[in-house]
Amino acid sequence: MTIYIFGYGSIINLKYVKQIDIKKKRNVFPIMLRNHLRHWMYTPSKKTYLGLYMGRSKVNGILVEVTESELHLLDKREKYYIRKEINKNDIIEKYGLIQINPSDIIYTYYSDPSKSIKSVFDFKSEQMKTYLFNVLSGCVKISSKFFEDFLFTTKGWIN
Repeated sequence: MTIYIFGYGSIINLKYVKQIDIKKKRNVFPIMLRNHLRHWMYTPSKKTYLGLYMGRSKVNGILVEVTESELHLLDKREKYYIRKEINKNDIIEKYGLIQINPSDIIYTYYSDPSKSIKSVFDFKSEQMKTYLFNVLSGCVKISSKFFEDFLFTTKGWIN
């Protein structure tokens, strides 16, 4: 059994995720996920990040193989989210074949409605511009199509 995380925001760029050892050889698969909606969200820490909700939409992101210890570190990092298993039937192999087994577990971090609300991207915030740059640079490393899909499948760019 292998554990995967579906990353749809900052986890797309593993360079900036201290909880995952990027030097370790691991499976990473870009995918599209149906029945989900990615939206900018506002947290009690007064920061805006990307959130994931169930919805009639599609989002792209990556499946990243993680160890149990990395998963526990990510749980601490993602304190405004709820980790849940995703339905493998929602995976679309848009960017190439992926190799997952029926026994593999795929988790993602859903927005916790008790700790965040949907928001819009704050184009004036330096913190937000840096966050977005890190995410988009990860998207570009995958492909121009992946980058384009990220922009079109993210909600909340404007009111």
